[in-house]
Amino acid sequence: MGVRDQHARFARAGVTQGVGASLSVRFAGREVGDGEAVDLSCAAAAPEVAARGLTADTGPCVIYCYDPDAPCAAWPVLSDIPHLLVTGVTAAAPRGTATPIAWLPPAPPLGVHRYVFLLCRSAAGACPVPRRACADTAAWLRHSGLEVIDVVHITVERQWGPGALAAGAVFTMAAVAGLASLAQGS
Repeated sequence: MGVRDQHARFARAGVTQGVGASLSVRFAGREVGDGEAVDLSCAAAAPEVAARGLTADTGPCVIYCYDPDAPCAAWPVLSDIPHLLVTGVTAAAPRGTATPIAWLPPAPPLGVHRYVFLLCRSAAGACPVPRRACADTAAWLRHSGLEVIDVVHITVERQWGPGALAAGAVFTMAAVAGLASLAQGS
């Protein structure tokens, strides 16, 4: 099973059914559907995210977005990179009250990357901020006591061109530096 298949199964298997709340993700004023492709230039601006159908019984929620296809420079594997965290999402504040992680625009090297938006109910009320690099979303959700109640994922593709060359070169240099530091034991 490929990495993409594992993340798709994680996103779907961990969703609590029957809550009645849903997640709205809009780029450039247009709501996107689950699995929809979004143009790279359109995704450069922060999306509008909001929860729909929350009630007082739903409890406080967070909206979290991550890229499960991101290369991790510290270790040459794919890793989760957080792209957005909105906290204080309630029936009274469906867009949230704080943004501990501001939108990090997609910058994939060549190919298609998925960006997974999660609407999560918080049992504890508080939400620790995940690591910015090489995050483990499943472990962070467990540790934070977050329960996924809706998922929307989009895809963004970088076609071959000057931007792809620059993104690929930066990753390659970072991966080589990460491997060198591992080899030196630091």
